[in-house]
Amino acid sequence: MLDKVPEIYKYYAFISYSSKDIRWGKRLHRKLTQFRLPSVLCPERAGSRKPIRPVFFAPYHIQPGELSEELKMQLKASRFLIVICSPNSAESEWVGKEINYFCSVNSKENIYLFIINGEPFSACQERECYNPELWKVGFVNPLGVNIREKTYSFPFSRWNVERAYIQLITKLLGVNFDTLWNHHKRLLIQKLCMIFMISLTVLGLLAAVVRHYMPVDVSLILQERTPLNEYLPEIADIEIGVSVRKYNNHFSISHPNSIIILEEIPAGYLGEEVSVTVEGYLCSGYDTTFKLSRENEIFIFRDDMYYGHINFILMDKDTHKPLPYYSISICDEKLDSDSCGVVDYFIPIERQREEYQLHSTQLIFEDAILQPPFISNERVVMAKPI
Repeated sequence: MLDKVPEIYKYYAFISYSSKDIRWGKRLHRKLTQFRLPSVLCPERAGSRKPIRPVFFAPYHIQPGELSEELKMQLKASRFLIVICSPNSAESEWVGKEINYFCSVNSKENIYLFIINGEPFSACQERECYNPELWKVGFVNPLGVNIREKTYSFPFSRWNVERAYIQLITKLLGVNFDTLWNHHKRLLIQKLCMIFMISLTVLGLLAAVVRHYMPVDVSLILQERTPLNEYLPEIADIEIGVSVRKYNNHFSISHPNSIIILEEIPAGYLGEEVSVTVEGYLCSGYDTTFKLSRENEIFIFRDDMYYGHINFILMDKDTHKPLPYYSISICDEKLDSDSCGVVDYFIPIERQREEYQLHSTQLIFEDAILQPPFISNERVVMAKPI
């Protein structure tokens, strides 16, 4: 049952510590005075949700010596004595005197030990954390609250310290540990979730700002995607137009397998739709759009009709009349002229050449070499039947 601090006590507790452990003293004082009791455990008559108040804590160094009358009054006015235990406090004469005087005016049952470092009953004197004055006053409850107790492992190792605080609080308030600790764990989880969500939000905002304003270099990787043919000239004088938001630029490229670097493009443009135009001699022109990224591929396609479309009229060089249904050979491919003497054939790009030799066992050619491009069937090849 929770009780208010009796009127004879001014302080709920007195924190005794070594000056070398002042940081832990401040932490413990803050945890105790700011602890909020769950409403379901708060008695109607107790009223306060923060029952462990006030707590006496002197955050300054006091030289060893006789206890001052003022400090004796604070000890006498404190319901509980909390000793921060460590090798420092074990050797502290001042901590020993505070323990001794408290037991002279209060019950030694009201002393609680909070272990922050060292070991109780250690075989090594340098590791001992209990002040020897505890045994001189007949202290019989050596089990202290130890923050180093490994109940939880990573990533919840910090909960070991929180668990120790709750253990001490339940002893001071006389409430069930499991009930209070389960409630406190829920608060810790809620706090972690809130921190996590806030962190994600902040990181997201920062990432968005950095992404939008930081300039980046963007590469356009040009690649010819038509089959290789060593007999044909390389594509040259390629014109590349790039447009995204307010950025517009044109580039002249002399080789189809090149890299264009767009320098200091605003990072906010990444992911935006970019428009690209491709034009050039022997190159199939086209327009395309895609999502802009750090590295972008632009494919160059050879105009396979330029060298590969064979189209002409086979005519008798004496009568100047078309020669229908005559067999000829182009690039080792056997073809026949149609009823109008027209020869029309498309050669795959991997077999194309800059010129083609015509052969036939039925004809004598006036000009047996064809040179692309063949742009219409107005080209006439003169031959005479054998």
